[in-house]
Amino acid sequence: MRITPLFSLLALGMFSLGADAADDSGAPPPPNEVPFEAVDQNGDGIITREEAEGSPLGGTFDQADANGNGEVDGAEYAAFQLQQAGEGSPDPTEVPEPSGLTGS
Repeated sequence: MRITPLFSLLALGMFSLGADAADDSGAPPPPNEVPFEAVDQNGDGIITREEAEGSPLGGTFDQADANGNGEVDGAEYAAFQLQQAGEGSPDPTEVPEPSGLTGS
């Protein structure tokens, strides 16, 4: 009866390896899957270019900064996420401000 526990351990190990392999693609998530709060490091409701560096938004910061003021507020970020997902307009005036976030 020692085969059953050994088989169970081997099966568990195979499932674990499969899950790890699926999660280790090495690619960062696209900007439309990253919450605003994850990029807004200081929590002030504005994403600066410095905060965006190293995040999925880093390479597309200028696209997300719809008004070109060097900052991405919640409305711009929401509009950019929709645009990246292929679901909306890049115009931040057409997207409501996310709850709990304010821009200056």
